[in-house]
Amino acid sequence: MFNKIALVAAVLPFVQALTWGAPPTDAVSTQQSTLTWTATDSDTVFSIELTHPLLNDKIAIANNVNPGDQSITVTWPVLIGRDGYTVQAVNIGNITDVFATSSAFNIAAPPSVSQSSTASGASGASGSATASGLQLQLLRNTAPTTSRTTPSGSGSNSASGSASQTAPNSSSSSAAPTSINGNGATSAKVNGGLVALAAAGAALFAL
Repeated sequence: MFNKIALVAAVLPFVQALTWGAPPTDAVSTQQSTLTWTATDSDTVFSIELTHPLLNDKIAIANNVNPGDQSITVTWPVLIGRDGYTVQAVNIGNITDVFATSSAFNIAAPPSVSQSSTASGASGASGSATASGLQLQLLRNTAPTTSRTTPSGSGSNSASGSASQTAPNSSSSSAAPTSINGNGATSAKVNGGLVALAAAGAALFAL
């Protein structure tokens, strides 16, 4: 009986000696954080377990930790971002034997979650842009069908315009002979006058 009491008395100082420091304020899933604690020379090697009320089991994040180091940098596993996480210093041979438990703290969601959300948003925007581009292309492909119908009308307008332009050309060609005929008549009159003068001169010569 005395031996059992002595063993309990020896263990109690050990349990009370190791104390966690302030919990991390920058904990992010898959990222690193530094944990601190205070210990005495009587403290033995321990393991660190991560716990949460919603976790089915504890998660080991460090093994065979030297209490004299009084700090350690750990990498958090992939976790759901939320409050209520704690770390425990436990017996390396029996994780249910807890030496000390930290205050509850928050671990943020891993960066990959927010990046995936951003990528999904970008993909959705790209998909919308692609759909809009296809709609525009369809509209452009349809538009020429209507424009092809319109040129046939404009072609008839061009034809009628060409016909109307041809008329002035024929009238111009008709006008040219008139001018030439006028010049010919004038030449005939001059020639007639010369003949008359020649005849008069011949008559005078005969007298």
